[in-house]
Amino acid sequence: MDSPPLGSEWGQHGPKLVWRSEKIPCGDGGKHGFSSPVVADGRVYLFLSWTVYEKTGRVLTGPACQQLGLHGDTVTPVLQQKIESARTSPERAAIGEPELGKWINAWLQKNLSASERNAFGEYATDRLKRGDDAAPLHVLAKLRLIADKPFVDERSFESWLTSQGITGEDADWVRAHVPRGKPVCADTVIALDAATGRTLWKKAYPSTIEWWGMSALPASKTVVSTLPVPPALTVSMRLPATRCGGSRAGNTGRTAHRQSRTG
Repeated sequence: MDSPPLGSEWGQHGPKLVWRSEKIPCGDGGKHGFSSPVVADGRVYLFLSWTVYEKTGRVLTGPACQQLGLHGDTVTPVLQQKIESARTSPERAAIGEPELGKWINAWLQKNLSASERNAFGEYATDRLKRGDDAAPLHVLAKLRLIADKPFVDERSFESWLTSQGITGEDADWVRAHVPRGKPVCADTVIALDAATGRTLWKKAYPSTIEWWGMSALPASKTVVSTLPVPPALTVSMRLPATRCGGSRAGNTGRTAHRQSRTG
């Protein structure tokens, strides 16, 4: 492959920052997302879902369900208890991010049958990844009932919380995760100046997003840095959770670096 190798030494502060793009509202909450930048002839091309939020009442949209870890899977009580015991175990708490994926895969192989892994492997992976940050199951069960049902104002939302007995830390968690408004998306192609990060042009077409991770989405700001071996670039992005609702979920905002050639 005709491409310069990545540097073996990154230094204490990582690669040198070259530029930042304009804010690109995209992905979960318009905060971050996936992308596959293409660099050619002095330009950086991005294909993304440009996302802004309508100023409406609270509504638990599909993407919001994804961030909550609200799945469509129906898990048996026995299997549910097994997953929850592992999620809250001291062993899980001691696992660091670098080894988490390996630990989860080993746990799935040991504790789930082949048919269970096929049906519920992604759900189990999501719960185990979230660890202590996962929402209580009784709260998720109640939130499932209001999926895509808007509240006209904050008072009606608070009344629903009270009627469901959701109080204290659980109520605070729900308030923080049920968005005020619905995402309005447009499939967008952007061309940036590879030397400065300035937007050269942008074309947008109306679209919808059912789950974050279903298509390529970029970061709120594309961060480009030089690598030790020029003329490569590094694009640093915040990665959202992947799909849920019977699909992938649980990647909660890691930072990734993707290499692209400059010409």
